[in-house]
Amino acid sequence: NIGTPNSRWRGWIQAEVRTGALMTVSRSMLPFESSHELAVADALVAAGRAFEKPLRFDAERDLVFPDFILWDTARNAGYPMEVFGRTDEAYTARRAGKENYYNMTFGRGGWWSWDATTESRIPAFPPARKGATLS
Repeated sequence: NIGTPNSRWRGWIQAEVRTGALMTVSRSMLPFESSHELAVADALVAAGRAFEKPLRFDAERDLVFPDFILWDTARNAGYPMEVFGRTDEAYTARRAGKENYYNMTFGRGGWWSWDATTESRIPAFPPARKGATLS
């Protein structure tokens, strides 16, 4: 309903929210699923890296996609990045499937990962391509 309130505003919209969803985002408005992903997102932003944060909204359930994709490396197709932060059985099985997929698709060492359950520091990111700039 559009109405005219008794104030300096010209109009207002009244709505009834029937469903809603919330998403945690970083200060840079990047969505994240864990504190470890947040740390990586913040580090990528601080380093001025060109990257993408894929979202699950339109993806099929079993689709393998990385937590981040670096776009400023020597590989034009992007450099997948995974943050592993849990050790439960279901997650460990999913992790093994992802590792196998990335090794077969990009080769061993052809993708970046951080096992936050065993490494307290974020590993070095793949080097940026010379002349690559964040746009």
